[in-house]
Amino acid sequence: MNYNETLEYKRALIGQLGHVEWSNPYALTLSLKPTVRAPEGGRIPIELYSADQNVWHFTNMLRGKLFSSQQIRLGADVKCVAVAERTQAGRLHYHLIIDVPACVTHVDLGRYIARTWPRTTWGDKQVDVQLMTGGWIDYICKFRSKLSYADAFRFGIFRLPT
Repeated sequence: MNYNETLEYKRALIGQLGHVEWSNPYALTLSLKPTVRAPEGGRIPIELYSADQNVWHFTNMLRGKLFSSQQIRLGADVKCVAVAERTQAGRLHYHLIIDVPACVTHVDLGRYIARTWPRTTWGDKQVDVQLMTGGWIDYICKFRSKLSYADAFRFGIFRLPT
């Protein structure tokens, strides 16, 4: 993808995400461990596929916490957008937008995420949970620190109404 195509892709993403009807959106940053201990000894480095599975599993856990099984059967879900990035040191992390029911408080959500994310296989202790502001969509769509711009947006994890 050349520079002009990337700019157009970015504009399209910002436009699309800006038209999603968010009711109680939160901005999350979730860090991941660079390696985990292998059962046979040694360390296993993180790969993007494993990281995606970990984030998907976490969003399923979050959905189970926020909704009853009957609500889930009837289609209740957590709207979610996920973007993978690497720090300058090479550490993988995800930026998410999640939309949770209005009855969920910032304190309760923050505590749940801070307690639950590190318990996942690849989840690290560093998490940030904030109410989403207007600048968050622009921030997650920035060019800097993306793996490759088109691949950074993890559409397999997106949960948006169609």
